[in-house]
Amino acid sequence: MILKDEEGYPTGTWEGRPWKVVEHGLLTAESPDLLPHAEKAGVALNNLRAGLRVVRGVFMPSSSTTDRIWDLANEDDVGAFVRDALRVSVKNPSKVIDFVNRWGVLGTSGEALFGQAALDVIKTFPGANSMAATCEALSKAQAAAQQLDALKRRRAPSEAAWREWAAGLEEWLFSVRPSIRWDPVKGPKPAWTVERPVDLLWITLWDWATRGGRLRRCEHCDGWFPTRDPRKRYCATVCTNRASAAAFYDRQRRAKQRRGATA
Repeated sequence: MILKDEEGYPTGTWEGRPWKVVEHGLLTAESPDLLPHAEKAGVALNNLRAGLRVVRGVFMPSSSTTDRIWDLANEDDVGAFVRDALRVSVKNPSKVIDFVNRWGVLGTSGEALFGQAALDVIKTFPGANSMAATCEALSKAQAAAQQLDALKRRRAPSEAAWREWAAGLEEWLFSVRPSIRWDPVKGPKPAWTVERPVDLLWITLWDWATRGGRLRRCEHCDGWFPTRDPRKRYCATVCTNRASAAAFYDRQRRAKQRRGATA
């Protein structure tokens, strides 16, 4: 995916990898089949249940079949993923599960967030993504997007305010690393390697912060998108088309009602 500066010229690239989407269910402290997992991992069942309550359950594949694969470096895929991530209701577990089943797990298990209480969960389900860690990542990204919007709206935001906002990105960008991509014409060019969907949220916010323009809310899907055009109302062509179709059918409905009223 090519990053561009304020004038539209490429400044760098991030490179991702295919990300498999498998249907997941949420394994919680109340799930009836925890004992075999606890015995296999050598942990006490009560401790495992206590840890699962802290992390609000872990996402476990409910199927061995890959539903689909999306590209962490594909512009359309990344745009749709980020829009969904920044508007999903983290207070509604079923909405979060739907999000995970559409895009896959984020790639964050949140060991550092929950410490000792989650150790038995981590030992029993190594690498599993928890509900709490997923919601933490999503809610922080959503808050960062709102803060970024507020910063870009200021006429003269201070350096201190920008530095404070940028500091919030650092803990999430630790796994994004510099790389080299090969340009057939120009040879080696700078790039950033993105390994997990959660990284996309923060590298996208970094990209939005360092390019020109403002953030807007799409009038159709309510998702964030960056633009320098004050007339732009929709985040993507699909939203433009859906809004136009909805407006057309609304006009047709109102015209039919008027004809019925005068008949």
